Amino acid sequence: MANDQIELVFTYGSEKENWITAVTKTFNQGHFKITSGKVIQVTAIPMGSGEATQELLEGKRQAHLCSPASAAFIELANAESADQGGKNLIGPTQSLVRSPVVIAMWKPMAEALGWGKKPLGWAEIFNMANQPEGWAAYDNPEWGKFKFGHTHPKFSNSGLISLLAEVYAGSGKTKNLTAADVNNSDVRHYIETIEKSVVHYGSSTGFFGDKMFTYGPAFLSAAVLYENLVIDSYNPQYKLPFPIVTIYPQEGTFWSDHPIGVVEREWVTEEHRQAAKVYIDYLLAKPQQEKAISYGFRPADNNIQLTAPIDEAHGVNPTEPTTLLEVPPAYIIREILTLWNERKKNANVVLALDISGSMMGDKLNHARQGALKFLQALGDSDNVSLLTFNHEINWLAKQLPLKTERQFIEKKINNLFASGNTALYDAITEAYQYLKKNPQAEKIAAVVVLSDGQDTSSQLKLEELLKQIQLTEATSILIFPIGYGEDADKTVLANIANETKTKVYPGTVQDIEKVFLEISTFF
Repeated sequence: MANDQIELVFTYGSEKENWITAVTKTFNQGHFKITSGKVIQVTAIPMGSGEATQELLEGKRQAHLCSPASAAFIELANAESADQGGKNLIGPTQSLVRSPVVIAMWKPMAEALGWGKKPLGWAEIFNMANQPEGWAAYDNPEWGKFKFGHTHPKFSNSGLISLLAEVYAGSGKTKNLTAADVNNSDVRHYIETIEKSVVHYGSSTGFFGDKMFTYGPAFLSAAVLYENLVIDSYNPQYKLPFPIVTIYPQEGTFWSDHPIGVVEREWVTEEHRQAAKVYIDYLLAKPQQEKAISYGFRPADNNIQLTAPIDEAHGVNPTEPTTLLEVPPAYIIREILTLWNERKKNANVVLALDISGSMMGDKLNHARQGALKFLQALGDSDNVSLLTFNHEINWLAKQLPLKTERQFIEKKINNLFASGNTALYDAITEAYQYLKKNPQAEKIAAVVVLSDGQDTSSQLKLEELLKQIQLTEATSILIFPIGYGEDADKTVLANIANETKTKVYPGTVQDIEKVFLEISTFF
């Protein structure tokens, strides 16, 4: 950065990436200045709301401005910061744009529940989650089971908001939640019932929306998204079998209010604060606020008139939401997260690790550390199997509960060394068939497979493997492939991921721990 410039690092919830990218590009081209004459250049970095605040708490990234998707993450981050050092992480905030958190559902499914004739909400989600016969209860057996989705509440705003809304709905309140409400047996049952219908979790609301729109109602019946993502579903790139409609829960919902505030840390100078004010004022000015509407966001300024695409033609209702919920204090949010840890849908995961000769040295050392981080992120009620492969396949652990066997699995991972060739396809089918033959009711079944090269010694052909692992109503085993290093066959791994509606995760020695942590958010 030149001496006549000042860089403003801005981390923000990725939900508003398209808008922020567009308006920040124009801002940077405008040569806005602070009083010293320095030109402001904004580096805007999209990420998950939880990740953005956690990075700041740990000092991993020295951002000057932060804007998670919701005030709930500001509340949590400031409380944690105060616990650590007696001061807030982020100062006073202003809302940049707004988007209500909604339940997105395929129109025929919503109509089967009464959409268009009566208000819908969490009560209908609870009832569907409680129907063992699924959509057959509404004379549509061909639709199969009810499949629900929301993101991981510790990493993603929409996941946290959906969890808060579930607790409110279970308690019958719209404000003043107490610890007694959270720990009420009826509320706990309410949460557990809804969570058991979850297909998987995840760190990105946009990823959930994209998968729902791409793979259709066979993948997800409904998901907690933002209103702007429902609007995105009307983009011609998605060849939707049916329209997506928006349910604004009658029990109440939250605005995703996208607060922005200056980071209260020693690396933020007075010049940074000046630059932040100039940039925030620019974002809140009428031209940028009107531009936000074109991306499906409602302006922070209520005096700006809503226009298309915030209309019924794009599946949304500009007069909603009518019932809003109160963001509870941090100690209640923490209590709710504890409840979720106890009552969430648990995982049954096979961790399949490549230990072929090409993994020698730093590659295997870092892969071990990544796998250990992955284990740390899983809960005590999750089950883990450990499979290693080179030219041979070896089971080191099968469906062990982490509550009692975590240290045993960690020891096995620490003792791995590399040799031999790579039987990638045989290893994946071995892990997949094991989960298929040994199902764990009410758990998310998944294979996490790391490979750093091409298959060199499998008996099974790729075409046969792809036929085996296709996601069906009867078999919903997810496969998360990690393409480790430059020599990994990422095209083949992407084909494998596509069959189970996931994606391939490229990884390097430098970032493999982060890759494993990202995958852990699905459980």
